[in-house]
Amino acid sequence: MIFSAVDVMARDDQPLQVFFTFFFLLQVCQGRELHCNTDNCGDEANKYDERSTSQTLIEESLFMISPQDFYYNFVVKHMPFVMRKVARNWPAYTVWTENYLINSLNEDFQVSVISGIQNFPWGSKSNIPVKEFFSRYSQEDLTLYDEPTVNMLNDIKVPLCVQCRQFMGKMGVKLWLHHRQEKVSTALFFHSDEQLLSVLNGSATIILISPLHSEKVPFDGDKLLAISRFDTDILSSRGIPHLTVDLDEGDLLYIPQMWWQHVTFSAEYNLFVQFLWPSRTSKNSAKLRSSSLIRGDNLPSMPASFRSLLRKYEEKFLMMDVQPLDCSDQDKRMSEYTFETGKMSPEKYEIIHNGPDFTEEEACNFDMNNLQSPCHFASCFKDPESPICIRYILDYCGHWQDRGCAIELPQLLNKVDKNLMTQIMSLKSSYK
Repeated sequence: MIFSAVDVMARDDQPLQVFFTFFFLLQVCQGRELHCNTDNCGDEANKYDERSTSQTLIEESLFMISPQDFYYNFVVKHMPFVMRKVARNWPAYTVWTENYLINSLNEDFQVSVISGIQNFPWGSKSNIPVKEFFSRYSQEDLTLYDEPTVNMLNDIKVPLCVQCRQFMGKMGVKLWLHHRQEKVSTALFFHSDEQLLSVLNGSATIILISPLHSEKVPFDGDKLLAISRFDTDILSSRGIPHLTVDLDEGDLLYIPQMWWQHVTFSAEYNLFVQFLWPSRTSKNSAKLRSSSLIRGDNLPSMPASFRSLLRKYEEKFLMMDVQPLDCSDQDKRMSEYTFETGKMSPEKYEIIHNGPDFTEEEACNFDMNNLQSPCHFASCFKDPESPICIRYILDYCGHWQDRGCAIELPQLLNKVDKNLMTQIMSLKSSYK
């Protein structure tokens, strides 16, 4: 399953999606000696901080660049980058009208909608028929945030710069659609995946902040730690380094993993396509195979420690070994690839998204050598998504640094609402 971006939320009686993000960051940050290539890691981190502070403009290209240029000059350096008007040759650029989308998605097909642009993209979602969305979206503050159908993927050309296995192996595609008469903005948010954001219709102004400056980002007490609501005009007055870029139709923006972003829709009708893929660090983290005991009874306090972890993760990322690029074939449409995106029947969805696999046919993703791991908990064999199993995994991950926590928790917790989480946390723990 693709390592997806998450609804990162505060603790107490709120869903604990923040759990897996913490452990993912902790796994990378605590194993520093595995990846640092120099003896002066601290000095290296300072060098990257100075570079991000002095950077004031996002580099641009008037044409599509090669995968090698994109990967080595921008992705491995975690530097945002814009390619202008490169999506104007997609069929979607001309054929994705309102009627086309209604017909492609099927009039009665349920689409995922977020109410309130300030909650985008991690606010609560509701599913409504696509025709109902189009009947309401010009009067109400609704944003369609869902996957295109398999047929719609034929209208999207894979950007040449990502036609390599590192990008396409587990890539997902999202569709944004927002229609408002006045200019509106999102809160400041981040994704745990790498992104390419393309504009098919409309325009937008994007503000970006490096994770290196996460500790300077104000926290407004909102339940979502991945969202910060404040007036972006104060960024300069508070001395928070940031980048601003204007996007028009056909433009393609690379947004590195964990970078904070703020989107202002400038046009009345805005249609975006978002490509998401796991960072190369997911491959490097495979070196952390065994679990190790986490010292202390509690996780670091929020939200200050959370922002500190984002900074440390970025420093860690910038000092990792660069993986060689593998581009075996190019010039394909999205539908020619097999990955987890595209609308499908509920039955097929359940087959693919059935949570952790604890069957004997596939090895358990947790540490098999640790007899306390969920691999040896009988309830997880019977039903990996049962409340008692989820409670056990949460308790286990609270005591052990296990790679399985970063792999399995996103799949489990993305399906847990507030009521179910309250039920889970009220259960008597089976963890010893």
